[in-house]
Amino acid sequence: EDNLSASQAEYVTTIKRNSQSLLLTINDLSELSKIESGKVADVKKQINVKVLVDEIASIFKNKFGNRINYSWNVEDNIPHEINIDDSKLRYILNNLLLFQLLAQQIV
Repeated sequence: EDNLSASQAEYVTTIKRNSQSLLLTINDLSELSKIESGKVADVKKQINVKVLVDEIASIFKNKFGNRINYSWNVEDNIPHEINIDDSKLRYILNNLLLFQLLAQQIV
C-alpha cells in the first residue's frame, strides 16, 4: 500500500472497509442459521468478564493502535465472574466494537 497513489490508497481502504463489513454480515448470517437449525451448542462456563474484555481490547489495540480509545467499568453490584457461553459473548463484543469502528470509519 505504500507505493500507491492517493486515489489508489483510498480505493484500497474502501475495499478493505467494505470487505470487513461483508465478512461481518456473512458471519452474522452463518450464526443465525446455526441458531435457527438448533445446531448451536450451549456451552456455559465461569469466566472473568474483565479478563475477556481486556483480551478483546488488546486484540483491537494491536490491530488499530492509537486510532481507538476505549474505557469501561463494571458496577459494584455486578459479579466479576459469570456463567455464560464465552464464545458467544466474545462474538457479540467483537461485533459491537467492529460496528462502532465502522461507524467512525476507523476500519
